[in-house]
Amino acid sequence: MFNFFKKITPLIEVIHYSVRFKTIDGNTHQYTHFRYADPAQLNCSIPEYLMCLVKMDGYLQDDDGLMYPLQNVIQIEWEEDARQTVKQGDRWDVFY
Repeated sequence: MFNFFKKITPLIEVIHYSVRFKTIDGNTHQYTHFRYADPAQLNCSIPEYLMCLVKMDGYLQDDDGLMYPLQNVIQIEWEEDARQTVKQGDRWDVFY
């Protein structure tokens, strides 16, 4: 028999971004450890949302764990790394 009461879990698309930034000494740094985000849950773009978090902290971190104050950063570039379609509610490292 068919199970008409089976719960249907919707799928969501999540996106991962990395940041590449240049400091006043001319060196370029990269940070790739942001979580995936569901763009349908945001009122802005994912990079804009991530910049709000960066502004609250006042610094950008690179993959080596070094932290750079925002006043020393002269260029920031956001790059989409990956897109995944996952079941909503799965144990994903997703934020909104």
